[in-house]
Amino acid sequence: SMAVPTIAVVDGYALGAGTALAGATTFAVATRRSIFGLPEGPMGFFPYGVVPFLTDRVAAHTVLEWGLSARKVPADEAARAGLVTHLVEDADLGTAVDALTTALCASGPAVARNGVRWLTQQRSGVAPEEMISWGESEIQRAADS
Repeated sequence: SMAVPTIAVVDGYALGAGTALAGATTFAVATRRSIFGLPEGPMGFFPYGVVPFLTDRVAAHTVLEWGLSARKVPADEAARAGLVTHLVEDADLGTAVDALTTALCASGPAVARNGVRWLTQQRSGVAPEEMISWGESEIQRAADS
């Protein structure tokens, strides 16, 4: 529900809530050595509190498999699944985060807010016609400002 893009920066283990935080952000930058996973299964419960934050970017059947198996998921697999949006070499993490942040700020705060609003509506299944209408009204509102 943030009004601006958010970035998770992962360099190491992000298990359980750490995996959820990566899924809850707009972008997730991770080093190749990073590990994700949902370890709750062997403790006797399915990670109901975590999985809702993953399914915007990761297919439900993959989230289910991760939750049932409780295995550690390497960063490259998490990137192929869509959880990690930017996979970088370990030594390049700071540079990659700086570059992404700079790129995201290039169009200004109003565009960033509208982009996040668009993403929220897209994820909620708003019909394409409604998205176009909403976009046109945002353009008009910006022109009137």
